[in-house]
Amino acid sequence: MKGKYPLESLKVLRGVREQAAARELSDRAAALARARNEVARREALLEAARERARAVAASERDRLAAGELRAADLARAAEHARAAAWHEQTLARDVAASKERALHTLAERDAAARAFGMAHAELSLVERHYERFRAACAREAEKAEEETALERWSVLRLESRKH
Repeated sequence: MKGKYPLESLKVLRGVREQAAARELSDRAAALARARNEVARREALLEAARERARAVAASERDRLAAGELRAADLARAAEHARAAAWHEQTLARDVAASKERALHTLAERDAAARAFGMAHAELSLVERHYERFRAACAREAEKAEEETALERWSVLRLESRKH
């Protein structure tokens, strides 16, 4: 078992794959965070639009109750309410689309996590094999050293008996 580790190139390849998988996982986690932030931003826009629509509707009801509105004002208020409802529907579709993208990004992140786990396990397997290889080489070197020492001792003993 002397010499270079026979699976050195495999060990290097597995290390490179693990690093690439770790980078991919990091990228997917960052993309997921961005997607979730986008969902939160769009939900906040939708809630703000709903709040504005409620405030306008409450103001118009108050003015109507006070008798301050004319027929033209009522028509304008109805048109405004339709526009606000259309805007709210658009924002709701945007929220749904951003949630869908976030779910897709979550699935990508989970796939990247599984790939990283697999790459890490493969690298660990090769590293354990490498450690066993090194231990076997060390045992072999120690055995060879003991045999050399025993040979020297035997030679010295034979020489000492001759004299």
